[in-house]
Amino acid sequence: MASAPHSRCSPYSASARQTTATALAFTLLTAGCRTPPPTPTASPTPNPLPCEAAPSTIDDPGIEFSAALTSTTQRITVEYRVTNHSTFPVYLPVFMPDVKGNPTRASYNTIPRSDGTVEISKRSIGFDDCPMLLYQAPPSPLFLPLGPESTFAETFTVAMPLRTRHPFPVEPGDIAPMPDHPETVMFCLGIMRSLEPRAITATMEGETVYAASAVTDESFECTDPQPL
Repeated sequence: MASAPHSRCSPYSASARQTTATALAFTLLTAGCRTPPPTPTASPTPNPLPCEAAPSTIDDPGIEFSAALTSTTQRITVEYRVTNHSTFPVYLPVFMPDVKGNPTRASYNTIPRSDGTVEISKRSIGFDDCPMLLYQAPPSPLFLPLGPESTFAETFTVAMPLRTRHPFPVEPGDIAPMPDHPETVMFCLGIMRSLEPRAITATMEGETVYAASAVTDESFECTDPQPL
């Protein structure tokens, strides 16, 4: 890894990706810093490595979340459902960047944790979570709004055997190595409560989605680790 100083803020580069949706997100987004999520009630990983996906979970009575993971030798199927019982919209990172930086519904993170569990997630990972160089800024997820008393459900598959998928170009020591035969997996979903005024809109697969230059007020709903 390069030895230049790390940064906690990141401008997004328009030249980094060429597709329309990603270019839109990169061109119009400017530098932003993450702000801390609400006070957590629990942390799935007590001693995370620098770039490990180790979100704190929030006991939010306004969000009803359920998820099921089923596995075969070829794939893990993730089914999740979110209902927003609050009086204001929330935003879900449904369209995650794929390995080429293009946001799609089928994309996700798969990040091994230091406690031996592999986290499958749809959530943002920013410079506060994984300090990296400015030029290594990943593309932003695109957030789908979920209005009051509305429900969103989605099913996607994760190929087996599991391979590390992290938005940053992590190196050994940044995260744990992916086990040859992971024993437990979990699913985490990021939920953003507000967007800053500069958030811009795009259309993906017929849906109006938002890209945010600063990820703020994001909390996480996670399943318990479960055996494969």
